[in-house]
Amino acid sequence: MIFIGFEEEEIRAQFKLLKDEMEEFDKMTEKEKKENTITLEELEKKLNKKGDKK
Repeated sequence: MIFIGFEEEEIRAQFKLLKDEMEEFDKMTEKEKKENTITLEELEKKLNKKGDKK
């Protein structure tokens, strides 16, 4: 099966990668989550700053 230019195997591999990352995140303590992640707002600010530099 092909979906917008992607083979089914590629889609399955990306889905597995995402699932594995979600499981790793779920296993983190609240302290680890704070240390290893940022909020959506923080991400948007960082991306906006990068865009301003161009």
